Amino acid sequence: MSGVKRLALNIGIDPDRNSLRRQEISDRIKDSRNLRKISIGVDLGGTNIRFGLVTADGNILRRLNIPTLVQEGPESVVGRIIETIIRLRRTRVQVQAVKSIGIGAAGVIDHYKGIIHFSPNLPGWKEIHLKELIEKEIGIPVYVGNDVNAFALGEFCFGAGVGSKSLFGITLGTGVGGGIIINGKLLLGTNHAAGEVGHTSINAFGPKCKCGNMGCLERYVGAEYIVKRTIKRLKSQKSEIMKLAKNDHQNITPEVIHLAVRKGDELAQNIIEETGFYIGIGLANVVSLIDPEIIVVGGGVSGFGKLLLDSIKKTMSERIMNFPGRRRKIVLSKLKDDAAILGASQFENFLFPE
Repeated sequence: MSGVKRLALNIGIDPDRNSLRRQEISDRIKDSRNLRKISIGVDLGGTNIRFGLVTADGNILRRLNIPTLVQEGPESVVGRIIETIIRLRRTRVQVQAVKSIGIGAAGVIDHYKGIIHFSPNLPGWKEIHLKELIEKEIGIPVYVGNDVNAFALGEFCFGAGVGSKSLFGITLGTGVGGGIIINGKLLLGTNHAAGEVGHTSINAFGPKCKCGNMGCLERYVGAEYIVKRTIKRLKSQKSEIMKLAKNDHQNITPEVIHLAVRKGDELAQNIIEETGFYIGIGLANVVSLIDPEIIVVGGGVSGFGKLLLDSIKKTMSERIMNFPGRRRKIVLSKLKDDAAILGASQFENFLFPE
């Protein structure tokens, strides 16, 4: 009996029945094999921790979300991560089916040793040996990496970058980060800090960033700075934004600005286009340096959508050296919030490829 026929019988298929097409047999066998290659992807954020039970082809079988409760300290948070992983392993698949765990978190991380040196989203997290702590309790391989690298891998493997050989992923939120994949390999850099596009200068004499540099991209397009620019403009310009914010500056968010655009508000439109202009400058520099096949834009601020993307493209086209046949593609994230979970699930394959 052939191996394929034996596997078909094991998953409940009689390959000798004429009514069952060969393609159906192939699909069912493929699904069975994928269920044998389960991994867990974890997106460790400052507010919430999101877990996914992921098949080899990027199907999320089950999700769990828990609050981070970062104020309780690293020991408590790590303990609840372990508890949730145990819960997740006991659902839908056999415990032994889970082959690895990947965790994405913001900050400076040793991707090989699984140590979080520092994380801006997790106060008090310094030199946390996350890989070692979780492996000791769970007993299967754990891989830890930067959350934007996870985002980039998610889009590369299962999202907008499928079929490409090189990709740059940028996430726009409170902070601005980047992940680089070149010739199918994740680029970490000597200090595992490659891709920090948010802390590249777009104005040599610009405002000081929290990182200590001057004129950082993040200092212009991070969510809080978009809001600050908006509030400053509101001092001299009327806008639907104030009505939506119930006349309280504290209520102004990127989401409110986006809603104002939908109502035809000119100031809100200008703010988003200006944000795209700054991002376009930063990404034009990225293209000049690494020439990626595709750029994928994600994160909360990317919710500005087409208006933002069009502004980015316009600026990039004005600032990139063009030549006959040059290819350039920039798109919004396809996977949205799932990108980091899916990408983290692939850390084993990209950090320690066979």
